Amino acid sequence: MISTATSLDESSAAAAMAAAVRHVPRPWRGQRGRGIVIPGGGTKYFPGAWVCVRTLRALGCTLPIEVWHVGEAELDDDMRRLLEPFGVICVDGDRVRQRHPARFLHGWPLKPFAMLHSGFSEVLLIDADNIPVVDPTFLFDEPEYARTGAIFWPDKGSIGPGRKIWELAGVTYRDEPAVESGQVLVDKGKCWSALALAVWMNCEHCDFWYQYIYGDKDTFHFAWRNLELDYATPAHPMASLPLTMIQHDFQGRRLFQHRHHNKWALDTQMLRIPGFEREDECLRYLAELRDLWTGHRARRYDRDRSDAATRSVAQSLLNGRWTLTSRDDLVSLRFSADGRILGSGPREAYWNLWVHPYDAILSLIGSESVAWMLTRGDQDRWVGHAPSQPGRSVELVREALA
Repeated sequence: MISTATSLDESSAAAAMAAAVRHVPRPWRGQRGRGIVIPGGGTKYFPGAWVCVRTLRALGCTLPIEVWHVGEAELDDDMRRLLEPFGVICVDGDRVRQRHPARFLHGWPLKPFAMLHSGFSEVLLIDADNIPVVDPTFLFDEPEYARTGAIFWPDKGSIGPGRKIWELAGVTYRDEPAVESGQVLVDKGKCWSALALAVWMNCEHCDFWYQYIYGDKDTFHFAWRNLELDYATPAHPMASLPLTMIQHDFQGRRLFQHRHHNKWALDTQMLRIPGFEREDECLRYLAELRDLWTGHRARRYDRDRSDAATRSVAQSLLNGRWTLTSRDDLVSLRFSADGRILGSGPREAYWNLWVHPYDAILSLIGSESVAWMLTRGDQDRWVGHAPSQPGRSVELVREALA
């Protein structure tokens, strides 16, 4: 993999991006055929991966599936045995990392890394909290995919011309929808360099890039545009259900239901979502897993190393009330364990958290888009900015200290 030992800053980012492009590795040998990749390790994501796999097979999908995890603590022999009858191969990213080094692998960076290093030459990534409503195999034969070698699905809104990310990534501004990466389809034979560049952004320097974009999703967008590669996007915009993003095929039919809040879990109250197709079936698969996964009852959550740091930071947010201040606006709010923000307006409706060894990133999401991106100053204070309004800063302080 493209490797860079030094960290990035705003003055060096564009040059580092150009250098990374010049050093893209050659495609690995032995990758062949079409398949699905699901990042699904750990107690947080394994239930969703199980529901997704069971749904795919019930829909008649016969494509091979790889479920990726990071380390044995995330996916043990008991979990592996549960997946085997459904033709699933479990891949430990930590072992792959020994041959293809990566600074970061937990969380969002695992997604492009798994796509690049999967055994498939054509790969459909599906998030563990994403449920197809029809067999997605037909996507590999869509004319738009044959033409470009990649399908990205639209997020709500776009990345405005005033955002610094355009300059940092060495890309000329384009008025086009942002990308939502709950599902991504790539032909690596046609798009290897762009996918490798996205891996570099995530696995080598996510501590820099995630300050300017929301997680992995926009790295696909900017990697492809940096290399001036085209990709296909269904014209039908993303739709929304409560806690769920809906994506469509090129004919406008519902295809994916990305349940990005209130994810499938065995130890959380599952909320009923009006309009969510196949919900009863998904809940049956979840109950099935609860009965079959005998190791779950004895499995201590503190053994799940990928989630331990995230749980610690999340618990600090859940404890107490916070004050959000920006310019003359002041909002008092609380964080709920189901991903909602209580006591706030529509601008701050949901929250999401990503923790890596050097930092923690907190996003506050409104009804239409990400309202705020913050990094942790200390346990009781976060600072950040509004992605859609360059120069507008925000501070989040625990009220006991406000």
